[in-house]
Amino acid sequence: MKMKEIGRTARLDVRVPPETKQLIERAADMEGMSITQFTETALVQQARAIIASHERTLLSRRDQERFLALLEEDQEPTEALNRAVDRYLEAGFGPVVISASDK
Repeated sequence: MKMKEIGRTARLDVRVPPETKQLIERAADMEGMSITQFTETALVQQARAIIASHERTLLSRRDQERFLALLEEDQEPTEALNRAVDRYLEAGFGPVVISASDK
């Protein structure tokens, strides 16, 4: 894929097999969208899903309860934890989001 900057928009050129193009055209038509609209919508949805899956940690109910109990303990962070946080932040990672799951 090749990206070209043009003013306030960017161009994304993608080569696909003819069968893939026909499939995309058919789906776009069924949704009443242009190929560009359909492709952009699908790509953005997929990109957001992938990013979200990498930025979130799912915990079982048991692990969530243990995690919350640990947070409530009145203890100072260890030096090792402080160094780990520093390395994490220096690496430029985004915020950590923790969600509960009954899996």
